[in-house]
Amino acid sequence: MSHGAAYLYRRDGIVWEFEVTLTAEDEAGDDLENDAWFGHAASLSGDTALIGAPRKDEQGHSNSGAAYVYRFDGQDWTLQAKLTAKDDDGADLEALARFGGAVSVIDNAALIGARFKDASGLPNAGATYVFLPPGPFTVGGNLSGLEGDALVLVNNDSDPLALIADGSFTFPTPLLNGTSYEVRVQSPPSNPSQSCIVTNGTGTIEGNDVTDINVDCITDARLELSADQLIFEAFAPSEAPEPQTIQITSTGEIDLEIGTLSLDGPDSDDFALTGNDCDDQVLEPGQWCSVEVSFIPDDATVAGAKLMVPSNALESPSLVDLVGIVDPILQDRFE
Repeated sequence: MSHGAAYLYRRDGIVWEFEVTLTAEDEAGDDLENDAWFGHAASLSGDTALIGAPRKDEQGHSNSGAAYVYRFDGQDWTLQAKLTAKDDDGADLEALARFGGAVSVIDNAALIGARFKDASGLPNAGATYVFLPPGPFTVGGNLSGLEGDALVLVNNDSDPLALIADGSFTFPTPLLNGTSYEVRVQSPPSNPSQSCIVTNGTGTIEGNDVTDINVDCITDARLELSADQLIFEAFAPSEAPEPQTIQITSTGEIDLEIGTLSLDGPDSDDFALTGNDCDDQVLEPGQWCSVEVSFIPDDATVAGAKLMVPSNALESPSLVDLVGIVDPILQDRFE
C-alpha cells in the first residue's frame, strides 16, 4: 500500500517540531490508489508546499503522475490545487511519464518534472513543466452616495484610487491568487464633507476577480459648541453661582438633528438644565439653539459631570465638561 504522505516540521529555535501530515485525495474525495508514491518529491516556499505523486494514474493512464499544491493560511494547511500535465496538442500525458517525480516551487512558479515523458520523437526523453498561479486578479466594487469632491481609496495601504462619481470601480494594480487585500478610505470627500463606509473590504484572492466591495458615502451633519467646559465657583452651598449658557450651532452641510440633552457623571445631581430650547430640535445649517446649565450644590465640594448632546453628527454625543467648586476661601478673592 504505497499511497504515500508528506510530513511537515517547523523549526522553533534549535528544535524542529512536527506540524502536520499531508496526504492527498482525488477529485472524488477518494484516497490515492496504491503505489501513487505521493511524497516522492516535495518542495516548500513560504506558505506553499508542492508534493509530487509520480505514479498517480490519470485519465486512464497508469503512472502518468500528478502534483499537489498546499497553502498555509496561518492556521491550517489545505489543498489548493491538483496539477496534471498535457502535451502541447492538449493530449494527456502517456502512461509511465512519471509527472511529479521532481518538483520545485519558487515564489509563484511551480516546476514539475516528468522524467519518462516521450519528447521530440524520443522515448523517455523527459520534460519539465512550468505552472504559474491563475490571475492576476482585479480588486473592485461599487461606490454610492458620493456628493463631495474626490474620494480616495487605497488597497493594502497603497495603490491609491481617486473616485469622483458613483458606480463601479477597480484598483489599477491586480493581485496574484492567494494574496490578501484590505480596502480603506485614505481621504474622504469634502464640499460637502462626507463619511464613507467600506464593507466587504478585506479578504483573500481565491481564483476570481473581487467585485463585491461596497463603499457608501453619507453627508455629515456637524455641530459646534460655544464651549467645551463650564466652571462654576460658589462660596457656599446656599450661594449658587449664576447659570451659564452653551450655544449649539449647526455647521455642517445638512440639517442637524438634536436628541434629548442629559447630564451624566458621578455628580450630575449637583447640576441642572434650567433652560433648554435644544431638545429634539432640527437645525438647518447656520441655525443655533442654547441650553442653560446651573450648579446647585448641597455641600462644600468639587463636583464634576458632563452635558451630553446627542445628534446625527458623526461624533455623537458631543460632550461639555461641567466643574463645580464650593469653597468659602473663594470669597477672599473678592474682599
